[in-house]
Amino acid sequence: MLLRPGYVLSILMVTLTGCTAVANTKPITSQLIPNPEGQQQLKSSKHRLMRQLNLNQVQRQQLQAIKLEYEESIIDLRQELSQAKQKLGDLMVGTADRETIHTQYQQVQLLNQQLGKLHLESMLQMREVMTPEQRIQFAQFMRQRRQQNPLSD
Repeated sequence: MLLRPGYVLSILMVTLTGCTAVANTKPITSQLIPNPEGQQQLKSSKHRLMRQLNLNQVQRQQLQAIKLEYEESIIDLRQELSQAKQKLGDLMVGTADRETIHTQYQQVQLLNQQLGKLHLESMLQMREVMTPEQRIQFAQFMRQRRQQNPLSD
């Protein structure tokens, strides 16, 4: 099975940056509204990173398997977290008592923690696939990306 370089990069970027996304509670307009130019830039940066990392076929297949292993759980947990945050927001503007709001807040925190753990586990597995040099290159790429787009943190 041959994987497209951009797809493997997506796996890495989503998984390895997921922990920072979990902490972000503010929606970012640029992520919610598709931007064709931005999508083209993202594709270009993905291809550049794929060339820099120089992943071999076995690594690509292993990363794909890791992505598939965690994908459904992460999607489900994100949905559950989103619903819990919405409910918390509704409680805050409604007439709920303090205890109910505290309980819902704790639920949001628990889901955030579970999502963070899932991301960490997938990152650790992906880390094992990459060489030390590839890890350094990937970290440098992500650092540059965060500097160019500080709102993504």
